[in-house]
Amino acid sequence: MVIAATNDFKVNEEIYLEAKSKGILANNASNKEQCDFLFPAIIKEGAMVCGLTASGTDHKLTRKVAASLRKVFGQIIRESENK
Repeated sequence: MVIAATNDFKVNEEIYLEAKSKGILANNASNKEQCDFLFPAIIKEGAMVCGLTASGTDHKLTRKVAASLRKVFGQIIRESENK
């Protein structure tokens, strides 16, 4: 797995293309079209773990929804522990 995340768009693309030519999963941090995998927002409450992503299209919205889900999950887990 390769993550090309330099401060140079051209270098990132070269790294991505080199990895792909060798059959290696790769992400170009400069170009969402050259991403083979996603990094989801992780929501962990108790034993519950969820990953949330907007498929790389809206990181701000993902953060906002993840924060809301953390609160909801926390409330549901606390309620279930009190039963």
